[in-house]
Amino acid sequence: MIHLKGGIVDNLEIYAVEGVFPTDEIIDYSLKQTWIGSARKWIRMSNGVRTSGAAGVFEAFTNQGLRLIGADQDILKRAARIKAVLFDWDGVFNNGFKDLQGGSPFSEVDSMGVNLLRFALWLKNGERLPAAGIITGQHNQYAERFTQRERMHGCYMGYTNKPDAFDAFLAAHQLRAEEVAFFFDDVLDLPVAERCGLRVLIGRKASPWFEEACMGNVDVITACDGGHHGLREACELLIVATGRGEEVLDHRVRYSDVYQRYLGHRQAIVPSLMLKDR
Repeated sequence: MIHLKGGIVDNLEIYAVEGVFPTDEIIDYSLKQTWIGSARKWIRMSNGVRTSGAAGVFEAFTNQGLRLIGADQDILKRAARIKAVLFDWDGVFNNGFKDLQGGSPFSEVDSMGVNLLRFALWLKNGERLPAAGIITGQHNQYAERFTQRERMHGCYMGYTNKPDAFDAFLAAHQLRAEEVAFFFDDVLDLPVAERCGLRVLIGRKASPWFEEACMGNVDVITACDGGHHGLREACELLIVATGRGEEVLDHRVRYSDVYQRYLGHRQAIVPSLMLKDR
């Protein structure tokens, strides 16, 4: 049995956890950088810092396979700073398959999750709407439709170098990168993920190597993939992290004056579409 003391390894926070390992040594990774390789090996073996059976705020999620890279309190602290939500499109809102026109659709299940998360953040931040945007490397009619219908603040399409779109999003809403929660699924998203305050990787069983490569630039890995509502799973996790879950459900079910006030704020948004030639 290996015991990992609290510390930082190659930008990855290691907390007091136990895992199977072929030695019985006590290792302080914050002091021994030579053990970084062993830390990564342990992460490969456990598929993340905490998985099923973990007790705490997010137990309902981790029991179904969601992985938290760090402690509950770290996720809660990161969530407390969030003033904006930003989404990749392909592989996040869908399974990544394209039609002949290059479009890929979205689900009402995920749409509801995004709306409820925005409502939760609106409540948490004193009835101030979180900035909300989509960044995609493709021109996608479905992403444009979702942006217009759900009154997202912006949709950046054709941005194969996604940091360009991210910088424009930050400037447009006077945000710091650490105030953004980013939902992503693949390689092109990493330059944005490494800068954001809360990084949610929509999991995919086909990509164990990529998930390992993300360590240090991800805080949450969903159990479900984009084709099976991993985005809804991620949104519900963040709703729980805001501490406003019961309020969100109560106000939405009753279609209360509070929810209608949020909806009025949301519907007043005039979405911006930024198209870049590929």
